[in-house]
Amino acid sequence: MSAARRLPAYARDLANARALGYTLADRTVSVALSWRRRPIIGYGVVVGDDEAPEQMDWTWVRGLEVLLWRREESDDRVRAAAHAIRLALPRRLVIVDVRDSRIISLLPDGTDGRRAA
Repeated sequence: MSAARRLPAYARDLANARALGYTLADRTVSVALSWRRRPIIGYGVVVGDDEAPEQMDWTWVRGLEVLLWRREESDDRVRAAAHAIRLALPRRLVIVDVRDSRIISLLPDGTDGRRAA
């Protein structure tokens, strides 16, 4: 866990467990970029509307499946979150765009794992 960066809301227990070497019961984390309702698969965390996702500590997602839910967020906000999360080396980052039912799966190296329309 990075001491200089804040954790998203509801991430503290997950980050602490991972730092202690515990294996999570579910290896999936859902990330919402606002407090508006979103589906949650696995554990759910939130980056509030007034917080910058690129300034959050994402080191605890290393090796996990991360679902980034998008509804009304700007392209720049989603791009910033995806980039910051990808730097933490998740097993996979899946961007779920509920506006038009698109799913974009990114591998840690930034390549598309699979695109579905």
